[in-house]
Amino acid sequence: MSKPHNWVSLTCGPERRQYTIVGYPYKDIDTATRNNVLDQILELESKNNLRGVVVLGYNLNNPNYPYSFIAGNLETNLFDKLDLADN
Repeated sequence: MSKPHNWVSLTCGPERRQYTIVGYPYKDIDTATRNNVLDQILELESKNNLRGVVVLGYNLNNPNYPYSFIAGNLETNLFDKLDLADN
């Protein structure tokens, strides 16, 4: 099976506050395809019980910028009580 789209994920933070930063390089794709892959990335990462996900996209056809887009999920649980007890 061919897998034309690849990305790398870095999960950071302590177990109760983990979030993921995803790097997605792409080349020679249209905006609709890119957005479809972005939706797949966010859907897969959101299944990991994370506090949040950020995706940095990099268009390899246009190397003039550090990234081509930044995206994330709207549901964020970054903030909680700071006590040590599990909630």
